[in-house]
Amino acid sequence: MLRGNGTPNMMSLVLGIRSLAYILLLLSNLGICQSSNSYSYTILYNGTWKMDVNYISYTLHSQLICSSICAMRGCWLFTWDDNSMECGVFDDTLNAKIYNVPAPLSLKTYFRYTINGKQLVRSLVKDVWNNVKTNCENLGGQLYYSGDVTRILLLHNVLGEDRLWVGIYRIPGETIFRDINGQQILYSLPWLPSDPNFENQFSIGYKLGGLADFYATVQFYGICEI
Repeated sequence: MLRGNGTPNMMSLVLGIRSLAYILLLLSNLGICQSSNSYSYTILYNGTWKMDVNYISYTLHSQLICSSICAMRGCWLFTWDDNSMECGVFDDTLNAKIYNVPAPLSLKTYFRYTINGKQLVRSLVKDVWNNVKTNCENLGGQLYYSGDVTRILLLHNVLGEDRLWVGIYRIPGETIFRDINGQQILYSLPWLPSDPNFENQFSIGYKLGGLADFYATVQFYGICEI
């Protein structure tokens, strides 16, 4: 509200700031940190543990600013310490499995759980590729794929699985690979050194960050994009 002389009504301004702070507090208590319309982060570890990766440290920032810095850098992971008000942003690359290390109770680890309205979750079933594909579709989504090895290594940690089905497959008799919509994949894929085998292995999954082909009877969880 503006007064007639063009100066702000300070009471309205103070009430507005208090209301915003209350909303942010509610979101924080729910474990959600909204940094933009594209990215939302949720608490992955609330003290006790954190991912053992290289964080860029920022001090004396608010929790919301910390998530905004992470979003601006396109990162998937950040930490916030309630005591020291230290923000740790991870936007480096990875090429090996991530392990967790002990963390103080005041340290929260946030992970990006939405991007452009989509969530990446573990399938509800551990099954063969076709059945996991159906499970993702029943959840209103589809099997997910990304060639970003760092993102996949993070998802291995977040979802608690070293092997995960993805939205890539091969039809018997073909030597090409198709995406979840049945289209031939024309770009290079991040295969593990021993894959693909081109035998009777038509189901494709992640194995610690790299792609591998597996027999149709193998059972894993999958990454659903919903």
